[in-house]
Amino acid sequence: MTSKLAHAIYEARRAARLTQAELAMRLGLKARAVGRWELGQSAPRKRHRAPLVATIRIHDAAAADQLAKALVGDPPKRAPAVPPAPAPPDPDTVLELAVLRLADELDLPPRRVRGPLVRLLGRVAGAGFNVESARARIETWIADTD
Repeated sequence: MTSKLAHAIYEARRAARLTQAELAMRLGLKARAVGRWELGQSAPRKRHRAPLVATIRIHDAAAADQLAKALVGDPPKRAPAVPPAPAPPDPDTVLELAVLRLADELDLPPRRVRGPLVRLLGRVAGAGFNVESARARIETWIADTD
């Protein structure tokens, strides 16, 4: 019989529509590690928990919230639980996860996406756009073609 945590990891991964291998790759692990988590043979180490939740959150925020609750466990029954303020996301992690998401959407390995993305951002900056104005311009082009 599997633990609640093992079941939560399995459900979160399935809700995010990721295979064990895909999830493991994003976390820098082998698929065996994710398989062991889901079988209840081991649990994610503390250093893997935040990236695990962040990776699931990209695909399904509700599943990530459920997984985060399972990773924390039940609050102590003596005192009412006060949820901690969410930590601000690390910009480097957010950017890396965005690149991984783009690679998924394009069905390319992340290494094939990074170079063209860096060149695109250089061209956008060279044209005098900031990221927000470039995004607005692209959304306008998309709306005009629909």
